[in-house]
Amino acid sequence: VIGSGLSPGLSCLLAVKAVNELDECSDVVLSKAGTAGPACARSHHASLKGKTLNWIDGRWEHGQSGTGRMLHWFPKPIDGRDCYRAALGSPLLLKPHLEVSRIRARLAANRRDRLTSRLPMLRPPHTDGGPAGIRVEANGKLDGATSTIIYGVSGSPSYISAEVVAAVAELLLNRRVPTGAYGLAGLEAANELLAAISGAGIRVFRY
Repeated sequence: VIGSGLSPGLSCLLAVKAVNELDECSDVVLSKAGTAGPACARSHHASLKGKTLNWIDGRWEHGQSGTGRMLHWFPKPIDGRDCYRAALGSPLLLKPHLEVSRIRARLAANRRDRLTSRLPMLRPPHTDGGPAGIRVEANGKLDGATSTIIYGVSGSPSYISAEVVAAVAELLLNRRVPTGAYGLAGLEAANELLAAISGAGIRVFRY
């Protein structure tokens, strides 16, 4: 099971949930802010350089990381952050399981993050970061009218990721997953996973 963390991971589960609540969904946008441990910090740094890969109108589209600024609001204490295109894996994990025209991923970053992304990290990554947040937006139609559903989560990225991993591990141990390699969006027990994660004290906000 690939990407069993905060994002990708919990963000994929929330994307499936948001899409299923709409009668028709055309567009999914996933955003994340903050980092956990050293590996996460290095991934954040690397994702702001190079080419992005998003699903746009029936084909994979490459773009430049660190461009396309959009203001996205996360649950407190993250609040509003400028988010940019980035080399993130969520669209690849979601595309096999969502029938939508566009799947895009963005990363919150400040000016320093963008300016230094093409250089080696100037200082060692922190042992554990936080707080962090994710935001999942699904646009489409509900009862004949245009509708947008947004889910958000904020908190300690290490704790949230650990709870997601624990919930997925329990499914694996009980042999309740199909054969193959896939992200969390490919699990039939997605709703059960969300319930287990929420039961661990992780609060999911809906807008």
